[in-house]
Amino acid sequence: MMKAAEENGFELAALMLPKHVKQAVNTGGSNIVMMAGLNEEKKKAAWEFIKFMTGTEQNLYASKVTGYLPTRYSSIESDERKKLHAEQPMYKVAVDQLQYAQPRPMVPGYNEIEKKVYPQEVERLILDPSIDTKQGLDRAVERSNALIKNK
Repeated sequence: MMKAAEENGFELAALMLPKHVKQAVNTGGSNIVMMAGLNEEKKKAAWEFIKFMTGTEQNLYASKVTGYLPTRYSSIESDERKKLHAEQPMYKVAVDQLQYAQPRPMVPGYNEIEKKVYPQEVERLILDPSIDTKQGLDRAVERSNALIKNK
């Protein structure tokens, strides 16, 4: 995204999520698991892979390349990560938001809200300058509440 923005004359920014009643942000993403029922050889191989993928060096690389939040304090606190934050301050926003981390609400309709309602309303805000932020967010809340009530 950063390269595409630069090539097309756009400036990207990242900001803390806005606060309403309470400052909160949920986290989530990919998971690494070892399946049950593996033979000893596959268990050992899976464990080696998990250790590799979750190690500080790999975590630093993956978070830098993808923009995803580092999953290890050792990565966040490393000199390399501090240098990245100085060069690209928007990479630090997700780290700063961790102090407000809350579990995702696991209620019926949540996946549809996260994958459909919220992105659609954000897209409307971006594409339609006549809609102010409060109107867009109020509509997202209204649609979300309707989904939750009807599940």
